[in-house]
Amino acid sequence: MLMRLREYQEENGNLDIETTDSENSDLRQWLNEQRHYYKTEQKSRITPERIEALEGIEGFSWRKRRQGLSKDDWSQLFVAIKDKGIAP
Repeated sequence: MLMRLREYQEENGNLDIETTDSENSDLRQWLNEQRHYYKTEQKSRITPERIEALEGIEGFSWRKRRQGLSKDDWSQLFVAIKDKGIAP
């Protein structure tokens, strides 16, 4: 799975495996499990070597990328709405 994850990153330039990507659904599930094991400190399920290997993949993060708008995006949207003269 580590090899597949590296290949996915090289092909796509990121590690954001969409839920609509049925070909890589098992890879997405595996990656979510690794993050869960790390977060909950289930060290029997994730070795220090695997942690190091995952952290060595470009763009890897222990946190999933949040979907939707960021706080900055929302702030910019509200400023633009205010500039247009639209009241709440």
